[in-house]
Amino acid sequence: MAIKQSTYAIYLTHFTAALLSSMPSNPDSALAFKISTGACGTSEATRPVGINHITPAFQNVRLDEPIQTWKVNRIGDHLYLFGIGGYPYTGMRDDKVAVSIYPEDGIEWHATYKSDFNAYTIEPAGDQSKGWTVSAEYSTNPHIVVEDIKYDDRDLLKYQLFCFEATHN
Repeated sequence: MAIKQSTYAIYLTHFTAALLSSMPSNPDSALAFKISTGACGTSEATRPVGINHITPAFQNVRLDEPIQTWKVNRIGDHLYLFGIGGYPYTGMRDDKVAVSIYPEDGIEWHATYKSDFNAYTIEPAGDQSKGWTVSAEYSTNPHIVVEDIKYDDRDLLKYQLFCFEATHN
């Protein structure tokens, strides 16, 4: 399924949630998405998740970086591989989400739709009690880290919600 170039954004609501879940289970078949913080289609300020133009063997994922288009490959039921900006693998280094050129650094990610928030949590496939989190440690250019998901605290959970916006290649 190819996404044609368009002049409008498709926010991951129920329609694009269906798009993610109906993607073919094929690691060679990717769709392009922008991933941002917060609930989809709301007036709340959201911040894009991306990487810098530097090209070391790996780098940590942060907010507001210039490269923001992710390649998302569905490999199973709610299971995905993520790549961005020439980095085909996304995994963890020191509890931070990092992208890499090395296959051994890539892990499978589980995306869980939270209908109450119209957003997703993104968890390592092997441990769905933890998920992507905007780090409070860095105020101007936060890292995305992997921490326990705060299901019982709506104020903290908002730092663990992400929106996928379909885009063109």
